[in-house]
Amino acid sequence: MSAATSLTTLPKNHEYFVGIDSDGCVFDTMGIKQRECFCPMMIGHFKLQPVAEAARECKEFADLFSKTRGANRHKTMVRILDELLPGHPMVKERQFEVPRMPHYSAWANDPGSLLSDKGLQQAIDTATTPEAKAELEAVMRWSKRVNALVEEIVFNIPPFPFLRESLAKIQESADMIVCSQTPTEALNREWEEHGIANYPYIIAGQELGTKAEHLRLATEGKYEPGHVLMMGDAPGDYK
Repeated sequence: MSAATSLTTLPKNHEYFVGIDSDGCVFDTMGIKQRECFCPMMIGHFKLQPVAEAARECKEFADLFSKTRGANRHKTMVRILDELLPGHPMVKERQFEVPRMPHYSAWANDPGSLLSDKGLQQAIDTATTPEAKAELEAVMRWSKRVNALVEEIVFNIPPFPFLRESLAKIQESADMIVCSQTPTEALNREWEEHGIANYPYIIAGQELGTKAEHLRLATEGKYEPGHVLMMGDAPGDYK
């Protein structure tokens, strides 16, 4: 079943629809994932050891405290490498050359790219030069290592207080999906670990597109204006 089909064929049982983000909204996992999984692997895989402190500051700002909180990992990584880190005072003072990854940037900024490991593998398989392939393969190693660390480290973190009661209340009067940019495998594991995977109709992760695409595919032509709500913890969710 395609991404579009899995969302467009969702049944409409209520007059209202709710999309719910997961990290930072259902689970208080944003901090531990970024600080203990994404950031150390970013420093190691992208060879940022000489400016590790600056890299950590940029990563925490971009993923936790800025307008791109909750954005796709590749969008944020490119923002750090192309924009934030080159302008950091420590980087300038030490005359550190931030690695340039033009093929990665082009892929991440292409509206037609599927920003997941599957989409990245497709880009690797269709790369037209050895340089592009090597660059994207390096990104894939980082992404997979992050996924492995999340599975290894991030567990036993319960949902926010009253989350279960809130889902049960929502379920009474609205159709509900999980709407996230986290890999679906991790989402399924976390929701099943705490016995709440039965509440949403579908758990939609990065493999099914962006959050905006999730909402459009699941609701377009089904619900009246003002009957669709996105619950999240980041500016992108509000947008």
